[in-house]
Amino acid sequence: MGVSVEASEQVFSTMCALDAAGFNSDESTLAEMPSRLALRTELLNLRGPATDALRDFYRDHKLNDPGETLSRFITFALVVGPPPRFNYLLDHDVLPPDVLAIEEFQEILQNFHKEAHLDLRWQRVQPEYERAVARDESPVRRIVLVSNGYLREIYNPRFGHTFTVYVEPLVGARTNFRNNGDHYAIVIGAGQEFPTAEVQHAYLHFMLDPLPLKYRNVLMQKKGILNAAALAPRLPVEYRSDFLAFSDECLIKSVELRIRHLKPEELEKALVENDRAGFVMVRPFVAQLQKFEKSEPAMSLYFPDLIAGIDVEAERKRLQNFAFAPESDAAAAFAKKSERGAAVPTDELSQLLAEGDHEIATQDPTAAAATFQKILAKHPDEPRAFYGLAVASLLNHDAPRAQELFEKLVSPPHTGATDSAGAPVTSDPSILAWSHVYLGRMHDFADERDQAVSEYEAALAIDGAPEAARAAATRGVTTPYGPLFTLLTYAIVPLGIAGGLWALKLLAALLSLATVALVWQVAKRLGRSPTLAVAIYGLNPLVLVFAVAGAQNDTLVGMFVIAGVLWLVTSRERAGAVALVFAAALKASAGLVLPFALIGAARRRRTAVAMLAALAVVAIVAVAAFGTDLHGFLHALLGEQREVSPRSLPSRVSRLLGLGRLAEVVRVAFLTLFALALLAGLGRAWRGSWWLDCYAWVTLALLACTGWLLPWYGIWALLPASLSQSRRLQTVTLLACVYLLAIKIA
Repeated sequence: MGVSVEASEQVFSTMCALDAAGFNSDESTLAEMPSRLALRTELLNLRGPATDALRDFYRDHKLNDPGETLSRFITFALVVGPPPRFNYLLDHDVLPPDVLAIEEFQEILQNFHKEAHLDLRWQRVQPEYERAVARDESPVRRIVLVSNGYLREIYNPRFGHTFTVYVEPLVGARTNFRNNGDHYAIVIGAGQEFPTAEVQHAYLHFMLDPLPLKYRNVLMQKKGILNAAALAPRLPVEYRSDFLAFSDECLIKSVELRIRHLKPEELEKALVENDRAGFVMVRPFVAQLQKFEKSEPAMSLYFPDLIAGIDVEAERKRLQNFAFAPESDAAAAFAKKSERGAAVPTDELSQLLAEGDHEIATQDPTAAAATFQKILAKHPDEPRAFYGLAVASLLNHDAPRAQELFEKLVSPPHTGATDSAGAPVTSDPSILAWSHVYLGRMHDFADERDQAVSEYEAALAIDGAPEAARAAATRGVTTPYGPLFTLLTYAIVPLGIAGGLWALKLLAALLSLATVALVWQVAKRLGRSPTLAVAIYGLNPLVLVFAVAGAQNDTLVGMFVIAGVLWLVTSRERAGAVALVFAAALKASAGLVLPFALIGAARRRRTAVAMLAALAVVAIVAVAAFGTDLHGFLHALLGEQREVSPRSLPSRVSRLLGLGRLAEVVRVAFLTLFALALLAGLGRAWRGSWWLDCYAWVTLALLACTGWLLPWYGIWALLPASLSQSRRLQTVTLLACVYLLAIKIA
């Protein structure tokens, strides 16, 4: 019915990884789960490269508060799909900040899952989990019954609207709640006491969250109350500027109070506590709920009346001189927090650093930034606070500020005292390495590939850099480009970053002009209109704006492809075959043309021999230059196929079906469609259709089926389509170019 109690293999695998890494899980809940208890010991004794990488990653990413460390990894488990891939279910730009901080854990967990054979271990302990699930189904049903009864709602499950209680005994007494769109989930332990209050709070969110959004216009008329509530020092930052979230939380707190049937004096005490904490709408909501209880409509129908009954002016007067609880109360409460056997920081600096980590982990980068600024006011030479402020700025979508801070952290040592505008000198390899990695990612996001590679290489050059940072930097350096292009880029290294970038732009412009000249020649040889062919390719914005101005290597690849076509149509098969192989050696995607060219060649045997010889030469040169590092190219090529562009067709379909950014089943379905299109295209070419047209159609299919789509990829289909006699092919290709241009502009 959309509400369920389950055991999650994703959460289990994540907890197994934490077990192996040495996280101090709560074993007190495993008295009735001997197999799971024995598994903990086995995992702690595991050895292997994936396990070693896992332990290094955990050491580099654990927080001062073990509870917050657990929370960020559980949050990760709630936004990924099933093993063994653990694909993210959300687009990268909407991943929770605490998951972004450990996003490389996905690959770490993939490798550990395989090495530790967690699939077999899961089968062994699954019966124990199923017994725990069966035990918790009754209290969950009771919560649903009581909550729905009070709200007078009959839950009507919509497609994809789910509430799931995941049982994982090793999370102990701490619960973790997350909602991803229509998917609400809470992870609970398997202790003696069922966490009724926490599960009920999560379920009320599931039931009531849609109402403030549905009646937004009515609710926003009461926004003036937030002006008073925002003065409360203890009100969480996320509520101070988001009235919908604030009112939603107050509504849920008020429903909880009414469901508990408190005595008048107990209710008043709870209302005072909420008022002092800043949740000042709880009191008027409770008053309106008392009227709701005497009416007949369900909450989903009564909600506008509930809101209308709140008197903003009366609430303002009530709160005009109200004494909110001081912030020191919250700070003291935070300082007292500890897990079983965990040490609590006692000095002020450690407490503030732990508090900043806590605020980042709980998706509050604004509060984290304030905390780190507070540290820097007293300790301007504290690099951990400076680094924390940079991370908080990045999570708060202030990329320019984050980049400025990271660049100051990695700048050469300077003399003199620092202040909030400067940066402390630090030799901490973890801070330096991760700062370079973050800078590399920001440059990559801005299409500044040369600067990005420089940052990744700087991270790799730091002695003592964490393995996780080195792995992230290595992934940043390796590219899916072919070995010949990588060798060619070495020639521009002496020019520096700026000089190299302009050299690539100039080279792209010259190569595009050469390609246009070759398109003219091929069109004349084929009896096509040279003017039309040149106009379709040479004047296309994808070529001028993205390939040339963006210094993309597709201009070099395109020149070799069109040169190969020219030599093939003029019966110089050996030269044509070599040119096409070189194109594939520059960029792997160009290899798609090889089988079509072989089928279309007048002398296939001669063409095949030339292709094999050219491939052998490329392989020898690549091995001589890179040796065993060739695996990096293959790793990056496969890694790019796991990337997801939110505007690719597979990603759009996956999200339309409610399956996340790109579900594996959708990816496989589109890859199957492309395989069928490829076979059909090769079959048509074999039966005598013009091979370049067949190649163009299959390339369009590739653009439609790939999950990683960038605008300049349209050049792959544009070049052969410009030489076609098929107006339908040219029209479809130009429409595809319009779409690719639109996704870049939008």
